[in-house]
Amino acid sequence: MPSIQTVMKMNKSFIGSLVLAMLTAIIFNAILSSYIERKIKSDLISIEFEIESNVTFNSELYYAYKDGFKSENKIKNSSKSKDSLKFILTKNEKYITNYRLDLGNDNHPNTIQLKSILFLFNDGYIKIKDKEVYTEFFLNSEAINLTYASNIITINEGAEVFDPYIIFNPLSQTIIDHNPIKKIILLLPFIIFGIIVWKKIIPKNTILSVEDYLMIIFIICIPLKIAWTTLATLLLVAYSLYKYIRNRKLGENALVGYFLIILFLLFAIIGRPNEIQKIDHQLGIALFGIIALTLEWNSALIKDLYIKIFIILNAILITASIIFLLNFPLNFGLELTDYFIHIKTFSGNIRNFLYFDHAAFLTFFGLIGLLFLKHTKNTSKKEKILNYSYHIFLLLTIILMGVRICLIIYIILLLNILLKNKIKKPIIVNFGIFIFLALTLFLSIKKIDKTRAALWQISWEAIKEKPFLGHGIGSSDRVLHSTHLMKEHKVIIPEALNHSHNQYLTLLIEIGFIGCLTLATFILAFLFRIKLYKNITMVLFIFALSLMFLTESILQTSKPLYILCFLFLLISTNTQKPVINEN
Repeated sequence: MPSIQTVMKMNKSFIGSLVLAMLTAIIFNAILSSYIERKIKSDLISIEFEIESNVTFNSELYYAYKDGFKSENKIKNSSKSKDSLKFILTKNEKYITNYRLDLGNDNHPNTIQLKSILFLFNDGYIKIKDKEVYTEFFLNSEAINLTYASNIITINEGAEVFDPYIIFNPLSQTIIDHNPIKKIILLLPFIIFGIIVWKKIIPKNTILSVEDYLMIIFIICIPLKIAWTTLATLLLVAYSLYKYIRNRKLGENALVGYFLIILFLLFAIIGRPNEIQKIDHQLGIALFGIIALTLEWNSALIKDLYIKIFIILNAILITASIIFLLNFPLNFGLELTDYFIHIKTFSGNIRNFLYFDHAAFLTFFGLIGLLFLKHTKNTSKKEKILNYSYHIFLLLTIILMGVRICLIIYIILLLNILLKNKIKKPIIVNFGIFIFLALTLFLSIKKIDKTRAALWQISWEAIKEKPFLGHGIGSSDRVLHSTHLMKEHKVIIPEALNHSHNQYLTLLIEIGFIGCLTLATFILAFLFRIKLYKNITMVLFIFALSLMFLTESILQTSKPLYILCFLFLLISTNTQKPVINEN
C-alpha cells in the first residue's frame, strides 16, 4: 500500500491537474468565441427558414446588437416560395448578437411547421434540422403556441396582444453549439487529464476484478446516453450469470438481490401493465437484483472512484458555466445578475453538451457521493483535500445549475455529517425535517412554482378518481393530459410534462394507496430484516431520495432508476461494516 505522503501528493496532483484542465478549456473557448464573432461580422450572408405552410404570409427578421432589438434593424422576407423564409443580411461592422422571427399580423396561416434553419456564410453553411430547431427557441410571444412532439407552431388569434414572434438563442451560441469543435475544445483538456492521472487514481498494488472494471464503466456512463448505461448494466448481468454458472454459488449480497427481484414483481403485479412498455423502466430493478445475487466488488475502491469521477464531471459543468457566463452579457444584452434571477431559463444552455443533461438528477447523484467521503476526526490530510474539493465543486455546480431542491438536500446532508456525534436518533430527526419541508412545499407551491402547482392539482384530481388501485403503471402521461380534467379545473398541462414532478403523486396515480402501502411495507420490512437501518449511509441515502421525491418523479425513467439501483447496491454491500464512521 502507498504511504500517506504519497497519496497526499497524488490527490494534490489530481486536483491541481484538474484545475489546469479547466483553465485550458476556458482559454481555448475564448479563442473560439472570438473567431465566431469575427465570422458572423464578416462572413454571414443570410438566414433562411424552411417551413411548411398552407399560405404565403408577411414576415420579418429583427436583428440586434448588444443594445437590443430596434425597429430600424429589420429585414423583410425575400423568398417567393411559401415553403421558405429568406433574410439577406446587410454588411455591417457591428456584431449581430440576437435575431427574432416575426410572423406578421395579416394573412397568416393557422399552423406552421419550422423544418430547418440555414446559416449561409461566404465559405460554407450550417443547417439545423427537425427537432433541433426547436431547441433553439429562447422566447415566444403569447400569440404563439408550440407543440414540440409534432414540431408545430400554432398561431393564437385570441391572444390579448396579437404579435406572433419567436426569439432564438444568441447567434454566436447557436453556431458554436452546432460546431463539433465546441465539444472537442471543452472536453479534450479533461480527456488528456484523465489519461495522465488515471494510473494515479487507483492505489498501487490494487488488483481490479472484472466486477470492479464493470462497475467503473457503469459510473463513467452516468452522463452518457441511456443506451450506454443499459449496455453497462447488461454487461454486469451477463457476467453475473456467467459467474453463477461457473461457481454455482451466490454472493454475500444475495439477499439484496432477492429483495430487488421481488420488488420488481410487486411493481408488475400491483401496476397491472397491459404491455411490456409500461413496465420497462422498472425492469432495471430486476436486472440489478440479478447482479446482486452473485457479484462482489471492492466497495471502498468503487466509492473512491465514484467521488473522483463526479469531481471531474462537476469540474466540466463548472467550466461550461464559466464559459457561458463570460459571453452572457454580450450575447443576451443582460447583466450577470439576470442569469441568476432567471436561472431556469438560461441554465439549460450550460449543460447542452451532455447526452444526459437533467440538472436535478445529475446533482442528486453527486450529492450521494458526499456519503462516500470519510468524515472522521482521524481523516488524513489527503482525504481532507479530496473532501474539500468535492464539496466546493458540488456546491458550485448546484448553484450554477439552479437546482433548489438539491441545495436544500446538500445543506441537510452537510448538517447530518457535521452533527453526527450529537444526533442520537438520526431517523427521527430527519423524518421531522422531511415532514416540515413537505408541508411547507405543498402549502406554498403556487407561489414557488406555478407549473408544478397545476401538475399537482390535476394529479390529485386523477388520484381521487381511482384512489385505491390507481390507473395502472405507466399511465401518468395519459391521465395528466385528460381533456375532461384540464377543462373542468381550467388548467393546461404542457405536452412535454408526462408525470407529476412529484414521485409520491405519480405513484398514487399509477398504483393507488393500496399499491403504495404494499410497497412501503415490503421495503421497510426488508430494511429492518437485515438491519440496514443501522447503516447511517443507507439512512441518509433513503432520506435524500425521499426529499428528491417531493419535486421530481425520479423513478419514471430508466436512466435514474438504473443509477439509484446501482447506488443502493453499493451502499448495502457488507452492511456489517460501517460505510462512514457511526456512533
